[in-house]
Amino acid sequence: MHKRLKSIFLPAAIFMIVVFVTGCGDTASTRRKHYEKGIAFIKEGNYRGAIIEFRNAVEKDPNFFEARYQLGVAYFETGQLDPSEKELKKALKLQPSLVDAHLYLGRLYLIKGYYDRKKLDDSIIEIEAYLNKKPGDSEALEVMGAVYIAKKNFEKAHSFLDRAIKNDPDKISPYITLAGLYLQEKKPERAREEINRALSKDGKSIKALYALCDLEKREDRYEEATRCYKNIIEIDRNQELTAYTKIGFIQIKTNRPDEALRTAEYIISKNPKRAEGYYIKGLSFYRKNNFNEAIANLQLAIKFNPGLIGAYYFLGLALYAKGDLEQARTELQKVAAARPDLSDIRLTLGLINLKKGWTDEAIKEINRAIEKDPDNAFAHNLLGTAYMVKKEYDMALKEMRKAQELDPKLVDTYMKRGKYYLMMGESSAAEKEFRTALNINPDQMEIRATLVLFLIKEKRYDNAIKVCREGMRNDHADAFLYNLLGLAYQGKKDISSAMSSFEHAISLVPNFIAPYMNMAGLYLS
Repeated sequence: MHKRLKSIFLPAAIFMIVVFVTGCGDTASTRRKHYEKGIAFIKEGNYRGAIIEFRNAVEKDPNFFEARYQLGVAYFETGQLDPSEKELKKALKLQPSLVDAHLYLGRLYLIKGYYDRKKLDDSIIEIEAYLNKKPGDSEALEVMGAVYIAKKNFEKAHSFLDRAIKNDPDKISPYITLAGLYLQEKKPERAREEINRALSKDGKSIKALYALCDLEKREDRYEEATRCYKNIIEIDRNQELTAYTKIGFIQIKTNRPDEALRTAEYIISKNPKRAEGYYIKGLSFYRKNNFNEAIANLQLAIKFNPGLIGAYYFLGLALYAKGDLEQARTELQKVAAARPDLSDIRLTLGLINLKKGWTDEAIKEINRAIEKDPDNAFAHNLLGTAYMVKKEYDMALKEMRKAQELDPKLVDTYMKRGKYYLMMGESSAAEKEFRTALNINPDQMEIRATLVLFLIKEKRYDNAIKVCREGMRNDHADAFLYNLLGLAYQGKKDISSAMSSFEHAISLVPNFIAPYMNMAGLYLS
């Protein structure tokens, strides 16, 4: 019986071992194929394709540290910093001797350090770990120099960059980083010298040429910058996407949306599955106040590059302009989460919350903006408005006084304080605020109209007439003032002058309804 069982189970056991070994072999072979495809994609510069292959490789073998490292690199190169950090850390945990992962983490924390200063210290730790294994490495010294630029320790930055250049004088990038340091020190001519120094070593260095183009743009020499980017394209056709994208941004910045649209269409024709063309197209339509087209194209940009924070920002603004406040809030909250350093995002969110009646949420957002930028007069003015809505008038006045201290020419602060005093029955204080606002901005019709209506309500008709006449500019805009002038004369019981004023308003703008109604009121009375 024993021999018979043995004769049955032994072949079965051998079969199971063969299946298991063959399966392991298949897994090892498959993971290797995915890995090699990923490496091939990286060599081609196709990092998105590489990400897919390396992810497939680590799914087959979670302990495949080489694939995890390369996945982290591919994420880094596509700007996906959080997943990059995660994969690089996993790779180091699996293989602590993977020293190059420290360099990538150092570069990654440098980028994050611009938004979160604490990350700069993490960058230093990672670069020091790399330099312990590879002392004197020029690239690591350059990154360390860049970290100290970000930390505003320019003396240390110079020290590291000088060592980087000394250790590898033919390497281009340290000269470019040193140029950036000179720009931080407000020495643009020294920056240009370093860029030219790099170009003297390699006149076709793409990195050095981009630095030169960017310097031209920084100095508002937009035509020179555009020619510079086009020169890069002539040298290397593979730079078309990046260079034309930069040209498109110049066209947006210089308010040439139609030219930017043509640039965007060209980029899209060559790169239909890249975000850059749709992003520029969306910005162009946003500049043209065509918010529907802006939204459609910005959504396409996000589809092809979910990490494109600027696209979420302008998508939120376009939705806000269309009146879709809740969706605008959703998009802008994504920006705020990714870039907590941007105070303007918090202010826009505060404004949206105020318009939706969510006053407490508005106050929270505005206070976050003030934490980042305590001297922002508009933020204090907006916070005062929020407290006014909540009827917390002491807090409202406190914030408005702060806004006035920071920016004495911010007329909105005076207008809001004037309306507050009016509500509290303090007429003389209200008039003082309205007149101050008008003195700052005498061309703003809303301010003049507020003061005129206030004076009419106070039955100070001659003063109202004087303020009206002082604002007239002999154009169609005067129609509004002539209508107010008619109301002032009507208050004085000077019916003839009132009728004349209303008729003058109609002659300037025949479809202006208010003077017709005021004339009808006079006839009826």
